[in-house]
Amino acid sequence: MCGIAGVVKWPGFGPESSRRAITRMVGALKHRGPDEQAAVGFPEMGAALGAARLSLVDVVHGQQPVSNEDGTVWAVLNGEIYNHGALRARLRGQGHGFRTECDTEVLVHLYEERGEALFGELSGMYAAGILDLKRRRVVVGRDHVGMKPLYYAEREGGLAFASEVGAFFAGGVVAPEADRAALSGFFDFGYIPAPGCAFRGLRKLQAGCYLVWDEGGARVKRHWHPPVEVEKWDGEAPWRLEALLREATASHLQGDVEVGCFLSGGWDSSIVAALARERLGRLKTFSLVLPESRELNEAEHARAVAKALGTDHYEVEFRPAMWPELLEESVWQLGEPSSCTPSMLVGLISRLAAGHVKTVVGGEGSDELLAGYGWLGPQPVYRLNALVPGPLARLLRGLPWDLRWRRAARQIGAATRDDIDFEYVKRSDVEDLPVSREFRGRSCGGAEAYAVVAETLGEEVVARTGAGLARRLLLEMGGRLSNGILASCDRMSMAQGLEVRLPFLDRGVVEFAMRQPVEWKWRGDQGKAILKPLAEKYVPVVAGRKKLGLQIPE
Repeated sequence: MCGIAGVVKWPGFGPESSRRAITRMVGALKHRGPDEQAAVGFPEMGAALGAARLSLVDVVHGQQPVSNEDGTVWAVLNGEIYNHGALRARLRGQGHGFRTECDTEVLVHLYEERGEALFGELSGMYAAGILDLKRRRVVVGRDHVGMKPLYYAEREGGLAFASEVGAFFAGGVVAPEADRAALSGFFDFGYIPAPGCAFRGLRKLQAGCYLVWDEGGARVKRHWHPPVEVEKWDGEAPWRLEALLREATASHLQGDVEVGCFLSGGWDSSIVAALARERLGRLKTFSLVLPESRELNEAEHARAVAKALGTDHYEVEFRPAMWPELLEESVWQLGEPSSCTPSMLVGLISRLAAGHVKTVVGGEGSDELLAGYGWLGPQPVYRLNALVPGPLARLLRGLPWDLRWRRAARQIGAATRDDIDFEYVKRSDVEDLPVSREFRGRSCGGAEAYAVVAETLGEEVVARTGAGLARRLLLEMGGRLSNGILASCDRMSMAQGLEVRLPFLDRGVVEFAMRQPVEWKWRGDQGKAILKPLAEKYVPVVAGRKKLGLQIPE
């Protein structure tokens, strides 16, 4: 929806320089919000807020930053608050007046009622900043799984925040200097885990958290605590999930502009497309075609779904000859390195969709929640590991294998099951590069990987989730998804001025999925078992397909 930025009491900035810095920061975020850019200064607090707006809700009146009635509380928002209608009705009943129908205005009045506890009432994908002039306080928060980004910097009692790293450089807040310690995480994980950042002086606010700044400094707190209790087997679970997905998809389609849909031809995007088509009556769908890679090309499946649903279907081709140009664009647009997802393909399909709509829905998140990846199923290496004696295990780990066999040897000879889990989930293929060895100061294993999950989802969920599929899924959701996949999806789509909404990551759907027993996630040789009945109902033309996934052909 937007790019947001704010500074307060930043060292060396006076009232005018703060306003000028925010104007430059917002200018650097214009690709995220091409419709409007605005900045407001607050000299009495040495602060300024700004936003670059992609207008989707209350297009005419929804300008940002927005304030309460007396101008003492201000807010900026990147993303969508899907339950803003219900919250607005309640707040009106409590005596609050509204000038717009936009979701950002709900934040200032909800903050007046609930203070920093407001984030616990929000359903959406968002990064938000609130400035409280009376209390001389700033509160910034991020959604439960990290669909929208938020970076921040602290220096000498001052605070700055923004949606992307480039805004800080444009505003003169920090210099673009590499953080070598944080970058080492990329070569271990394929992404830089939050709160780390590739640039010195910057940090990422963790998913499901908020930060409170006042004259006593900045403090990070958690507002979302994932469920840790698992439900008993329920044969009606697929239909309960269907009801939640239908509700989530309906909320993700709200707004004053047309909404399209990414369509790969797999279960996830196809089910979302079917629910969106059912709700809207007419739908535009967008797919990639890989004409030079027969084994990776899913175009025929996407076309079959589009035909079955009766959508207006659009396609864009990727050919290996496009690598150099798209790679250069992707590196610039990502801001930080990530190998978790084929970013250039996300950028390519986003460019196609942005030529027709301002926002799309997609199926991301289902694989990480419901076990869509093959490695999550039963693997013989866990049994082999238990049979290998310690001396042989150490020998296997030390032999100079090539990358593929080295990973297998590390799994067979792993000291713990968590170490085996980590070897499966890490997708970085940069391990053998000379620069990788230069940045790697230690050998990362399962303990470090689950520590990343604890930063994202909280320590309790890691401590209380035992071995097996449920624990391995934490690495996908709390590791790759929140820190890598969602970050890439946001940057590459917003670089084209396109917002991507993800019904599978609706808070209600996420919490339901995390409470389901593993038998509903992997049964026999079938991943995402709970989705099979829905695929058979809504898109039988692809219900028999196996998971393929988006990959870049060589």
